[in-house]
Amino acid sequence: MSNLMPGESPERQWFALEFNGRLMPIGDCGDHESANEIATDLDYDTLWLVGPETSQDWANQLAARGIVAQENNDE
Repeated sequence: MSNLMPGESPERQWFALEFNGRLMPIGDCGDHESANEIATDLDYDTLWLVGPETSQDWANQLAARGIVAQENNDE
């Protein structure tokens, strides 16, 4: 199951790390400026915007350590 909207690319997902520690999805934004605008529109109290490359690296690191299972998207 996926939380992606139709037409969104999983490789282009952005997230907002809020000051309260929550990691909130923003979506397929394209770039930092767009991600920031969307986070603001969603009233996220953003500490840091996490781009697609960083979020994928986090997922890979967590999976490599056995903390989370990594989904195989090749199917």
